[in-house]
Amino acid sequence: QDFTIDEKNEHIILYSHCPYKVLSYNFNGEFVMAKKMDDLYRNISFIEGKLLLLDAYMDSEYMIHSYDLKTNKKENKLRKNYMDSYFKTSGSTNSYFIKDRKLHLNLPYSDTIHEYNKQEFEPKYVIDFGKNKMSNVFEKEKNFGDYLKLAKEKNFGFGITGFREYKDYIVFMYHTRRRMVVYSKKSKQSKIIRHFKKDEIYFSNYFGHDGDDNKLISIYPVIQFKKQ
Repeated sequence: QDFTIDEKNEHIILYSHCPYKVLSYNFNGEFVMAKKMDDLYRNISFIEGKLLLLDAYMDSEYMIHSYDLKTNKKENKLRKNYMDSYFKTSGSTNSYFIKDRKLHLNLPYSDTIHEYNKQEFEPKYVIDFGKNKMSNVFEKEKNFGDYLKLAKEKNFGFGITGFREYKDYIVFMYHTRRRMVVYSKKSKQSKIIRHFKKDEIYFSNYFGHDGDDNKLISIYPVIQFKKQ
C-alpha cells in the first residue's frame, strides 16, 4: 500500500493492506521484523521514531495515528472536521504525506497544509485562490470527482497535491488545470506553470517527493518519451 524510510536506523518500512501488516527491512534488503496491524491505512510516514498512519476510510474520530514500533503504543493525532468526513472516500492516488524540510500533510480537498511539529500536526499554510476559491457549499449527492469537474468548469482552485516546501520556494499542483504553482518566499509572488522545456524534454508532470533537497522531479509518460 505504501512505504517509508527510517533514516536513523536505515530501515525500509512497508505497509501491506492484504493482510494488514507492517514489514521492515534494512538497506541491504534483509528482513528485520513484521507486525500485524488492526486496520486499513491510506498512507504512512516515519518521523521522530514514530510511524504515522493515515486512516484509509477516516471513520474514526481522528485522521492520523502515531505508532511506536518498539512499544506497540498507539496515539491519535489530528481530530477530523466536517470536510474530512465529507471527503473521506476521495480516493486520491497521490501521497498525503510529503517529508521535505518538515513533514507536511496535504489533503487534496483542503486549502490548509498541516505541518508535523513536536509530535503534533498543526495548520501551517493556507493556499488562497482569491476569487477562484472553491465554494464552501457542499452537497451530499456530489463526490470528489464531481467537485473536480465543477472546479474545472468554473476555474476554481481545487484538488491540491504534491505540496512541497523548499528553502526559498513552495511548490504544489492543483487539479483544475493540472498546473504547477511556484511561490517565492522572497518576492511573495506566485507563478502558475504548465510546463517548461529542457533539452527538448518537457517537464510537465510534477511529483512532490520526499527528501530535503532543492530539486523538482517530473514523471515523464513512457509513450511521450518514446515519441520524443
